[in-house]
Amino acid sequence: MSDKLKTAQEVANKKAQELAEELKVKVHPLIFLVKEQGEEPVVGYVKEPSRVVKLAVMDKYNSGFYSACSQALDAIILKEHSDPRITSERSEDDLYYMGAVYAVSEMIQFAGNQVDKKK
Repeated sequence: MSDKLKTAQEVANKKAQELAEELKVKVHPLIFLVKEQGEEPVVGYVKEPSRVVKLAVMDKYNSGFYSACSQALDAIILKEHSDPRITSERSEDDLYYMGAVYAVSEMIQFAGNQVDKKK
């Protein structure tokens, strides 16, 4: 792991904790690093999605799942604390937005029922 990335993770985790205390909700840091471009890490923050947001995403699991995750991202991103490239409309910044959409998709988790079903 590069020093830039390690430092970015430490700073982002600390800020996420501070934001969580301030906002009274869990905050997740998002960190993107495009090594080929030699950039500084791109850091963003999202609130933990509410149950209603998670259900709305799950409703679209089989058709339009990532579109639903995109809508969820727009609802939970803390724009004022996030790198503007994450929400930029510029095509060269799409990789950050898509990365954030994918991160939101990973936040929508549920426990699977483990009871044996009779056939």
